[in-house]
Amino acid sequence: MIDLFKLEEEVRDLIMDFQANKEKIRSLIAQVAPDLNKEVGKTIIYADMFSGDPSARNHRLSLFVMMYEECEALRNYAPMAYDLFMEAYVNSSNIHKQLQDTPFDIRGFLEQIHEKVDVESKLNDISRPFFDQLSNTFEVYRGLSKAEKDDGRQGVSSS
Repeated sequence: MIDLFKLEEEVRDLIMDFQANKEKIRSLIAQVAPDLNKEVGKTIIYADMFSGDPSARNHRLSLFVMMYEECEALRNYAPMAYDLFMEAYVNSSNIHKQLQDTPFDIRGFLEQIHEKVDVESKLNDISRPFFDQLSNTFEVYRGLSKAEKDDGRQGVSSS
């Protein structure tokens, strides 16, 4: 059984210098991978909450990617992968920068998830009424950083 408090503490301490500790974090994730569930995944994603480092949320998507790469069960169970991805994606900052250092194919991941998970069923009491009011077509505008524009990797909303 995983001690979630100890896991959160270990990840939090390592995340203080994320770049220097990436391999240690990956190793820690690999150790807990056989027992990874949604609660363990959220503990890893949100370990930064008490770090005191305002830039720590810049690593949440990277932590998800590490979990996805290290945990076969996560790759094979789309509903949990979707839920943890959404936790990391929605509550992360500087996503483009996090994806620059990884071969993770966010578009491919989302395409696979869409085939296996009824995303609409995941809507909650707040998002469901909003979703139901949307028309069938609408324009979406997306900003991007100069780095995204320059390197041609323009995110999941580019055509």
